[in-house]
Amino acid sequence: MERYKEKIGCLVHIPNVGRGKLKYLGPVEGKPGIYAGVDLLANIGKNNGSFGERQYFESEYPHSGLFVQLEKLIPLIESTYDSKKDPLAIESSPQNEKENVQNKERNLWSSETTIQKTSTGNNQQSPTLVNNLLTSSDGKSPKHDDFKTTPSSGKHESKSSLGYSDVDGDVCMSALSSKDAVPYSEYYSSKSYRDQQLRIEKHEKEIMQYKKLLNEQRVLLEELQPAIEEYEKNMLLVEKENQELRYQLIKQQEQQEKQKQFFEGEHEQLLTVVEELHEQMKSNERYFKNSSGTCLPKD
Repeated sequence: MERYKEKIGCLVHIPNVGRGKLKYLGPVEGKPGIYAGVDLLANIGKNNGSFGERQYFESEYPHSGLFVQLEKLIPLIESTYDSKKDPLAIESSPQNEKENVQNKERNLWSSETTIQKTSTGNNQQSPTLVNNLLTSSDGKSPKHDDFKTTPSSGKHESKSSLGYSDVDGDVCMSALSSKDAVPYSEYYSSKSYRDQQLRIEKHEKEIMQYKKLLNEQRVLLEELQPAIEEYEKNMLLVEKENQELRYQLIKQQEQQEKQKQFFEGEHEQLLTVVEELHEQMKSNERYFKNSSGTCLPKD
C-alpha cells in the first residue's frame, strides 16, 4: 500500500463509472481489507467521502465519493502510470542522431564513379573528367568544385586517379559493388520499414493494454453477475406479488360494487316502507279524529 500512496491526487479512470481523483488509501471501518477513496468528477458516487460516522476525505460534490477495494484498483493505477512511460515517445538526443547520420554516410552512401574520356583520332589533348560522387544524407547533388579536369597525354595508355586504365580510347566506368552502393529507394524503404515496425510495436502495446482492461472488465462482470441474477430473481418475485395484489384489488372492488348495489336496493326498500308507515300513521290520525268527534256527548 505504501508504494501507491504517492499516487494520491492522481486521476484514475474506473470502467463503467468514470474518472476521479484518488484521495485516500487505507482501511475503512466496518469493511475488511484496504480501500481506495476516489472523488469522481461528477455527482455520480455513493457518498461524500465518509463511511459510517467517519469522514475519510473531502469530496467535490455531495455524492461524488466512492470507495473501491485497492486490489481492484491497482491494475487501473498501474496501467495509467505505465502509459505515461511509453518508450516510443522518447526522442533520440542530437548526439545520437548525428552519429546515426555519419554511420549512414559511411555504410550506405560511400560510392565513387570515375569517367575518363580520351580522343580516338590524332594525338590531341582531351580533358579527363573524374567525378567522385559522395552523396550526403540530405540527398543534395555534388557541387561544381567536386569536378576535376586533368589533362591527358596523347598516348593511349593512361591511368585515372582510381587506378583504372583506358584501352584503345574506350570509356571505362568503375562498377559499384552491392556492398557500397545503396540506392535512395532502399534507404527510404528501410526507414519506412523501421517506422512501420515501431508503429506496429506501439499498436501491439495498445492492444495488450486493451486486452488487460477487457480482462478486468470480464472479472468485474463475473463478480457482479451473481448480484445481477439475484436482483432479477427478486424483481420477478416482486412483479408476481404485484400481479397477485392487483388481482385481489380487482376482486375487492367487484365485491364492494355488489355490496353497494345491495345496500342501495335495501335503502330503496326501507324508504318505501317508511313512506308507507307515514301514510298509515296519517290515515290513523284522521280516523281517530273523526271517531272522537262523533262520540262526544251532547249537553
